[in-house]
Amino acid sequence: WDKKYLRAVKDQIEEFLFKCLALQLNPKTQSFPYKQGVDFCGYRIWPTHVLPRKRNVKRARRRLKKLARLYAQGLITLEKIKASLMSFLGYMKHCCGYKTTKEILKEFTLKKYSQEV
Repeated sequence: WDKKYLRAVKDQIEEFLFKCLALQLNPKTQSFPYKQGVDFCGYRIWPTHVLPRKRNVKRARRRLKKLARLYAQGLITLEKIKASLMSFLGYMKHCCGYKTTKEILKEFTLKKYSQEV
């Protein structure tokens, strides 16, 4: 499909949204090749698969490292780490992120806090 056709479809969508639902598209709305995927709700979506957004994976990796460090210092409980880890796993289960999850979990190690006397 060419851009002219896509603009015509976009105009029809805008008209429907405005007349029937009293909604407007964001003025920054753009058309891109489907090969780039669509960034939506924390995921990158293609017709064939869904991947986690890279910045979300980086943020989770940093957070888990920080939590492991705080746990080693005795500043947080295991329950706090478990809650964050479960949140990340819940996010990842909605996409094709098995390899990413496996890598992050492989990196994630906890060292028990020990008080020096």
